[in-house]
Amino acid sequence: CFAAYLRTAAPALGQTGAVVGQVLDAETRQPIQGAQVQVLRGGAGAVGTLSDSQGRFRLQLPVGTYVFVVEYLGYTAQRLDEGGGVAVRAGETTEITVELVSTALQLAGLEVTTRRSGDATKATESPNHVAIVSGDAIERRAAVTPVDHVKALPGVDVSQTGIGSSNVVTRGFNNVFSGALLVLTDNRIAAVPSLRVNAHNMIPANDFDMERIEVLLGPAAALYGPNSASGVMHIITASPIDRTGTKVRLSGGERSDFMGQFRTAYNFGPEGEENFGFKVSGQYMQGNDWEFDDPLEVVERDYGLERWSGEARFDWRPSDNTELIVTGGINNLGSSIEMTGVGSGQARDWRYAFGQARFRTGRFFAQAFLNQSDAGETILLRSGEPIVDKSRLMVAQLQHGFNWGERQDFIYGADFQFTRPRTC
Repeated sequence: CFAAYLRTAAPALGQTGAVVGQVLDAETRQPIQGAQVQVLRGGAGAVGTLSDSQGRFRLQLPVGTYVFVVEYLGYTAQRLDEGGGVAVRAGETTEITVELVSTALQLAGLEVTTRRSGDATKATESPNHVAIVSGDAIERRAAVTPVDHVKALPGVDVSQTGIGSSNVVTRGFNNVFSGALLVLTDNRIAAVPSLRVNAHNMIPANDFDMERIEVLLGPAAALYGPNSASGVMHIITASPIDRTGTKVRLSGGERSDFMGQFRTAYNFGPEGEENFGFKVSGQYMQGNDWEFDDPLEVVERDYGLERWSGEARFDWRPSDNTELIVTGGINNLGSSIEMTGVGSGQARDWRYAFGQARFRTGRFFAQAFLNQSDAGETILLRSGEPIVDKSRLMVAQLQHGFNWGERQDFIYGADFQFTRPRTC
């Protein structure tokens, strides 16, 4: 009797059924070719297949209940396990339809660098090595100055001389009064006019303004023209047309450090176009700087650090390749210890202001800007003598370019710079 039971049970154990299905886009109802169909049973992988050009697939499976998982790049995976799964019956065909919902994928960013004319260039195709700090990375970190965002970049040498003061180079030797690195903010020279020193704590733009920071380690004349033999640090701020809304940040830390930042931006214009934009931003910082006793100083140091800045910007973009931008900003260094070549200086109400107008259409670019510096009541601590600086830098620039064939790219332009130092 037992042998007879085995003979009758064997055919049942070998019985199979078919599962026929189709994979569709949930929104367009179009078939999806190449979707991966995986069959699971008891949590272990069993068998799988791919959908054809019509999104269809067919599987022959032993009798039982199975869980199906359907996946395709760019879509949310679908798992069919309701009621225990899909039942397969002997000699029968089970039909199923799987609808996949498309989803956005966050891939590695394709970072670009821009010439003055505004046309984009892939970082991998740039004639210079470009290291980029993205806007997301900037917003995630509370920084005293833009230098805090580039410290970890390869090839960047930072000499920190105080909580808010530092010097940065990418080629050559660093020192306490370095202006070798060309520092730009939206193509505008950001150095103090007559001294030509990169005072990063006098840049009015705050973290919410910055879209990205590009650092070119080597000579950058191919992209930025003269004065860039020792590299470039370019701070690019976001347009109020593209980045709207209001953001506020308060932060604090050791040495009684406190910082507040804000940015509010709006875009407006004809309905559906919104080609005008306006933004206002500002920041305030205070703290106690590092303490140091210099026996040669005849004036007592004030270790209190205080700084405030503000910036306003107006954008008009009548078309995708044409824009006019007007920007103005001011930074006031109320109190700070600044390193110089003849000992430390006590900055008191050192004010830095600028105005800039930029125009771009196609590959034609023009800009003019004015930087002004007023050292206020700043003095040298070793002598007590005042540091007088009421200098101005006026710049006008034109640039255009064109392609000749597929491999030649020509850029030409004109550059006018006039520095008026006033030190008395």
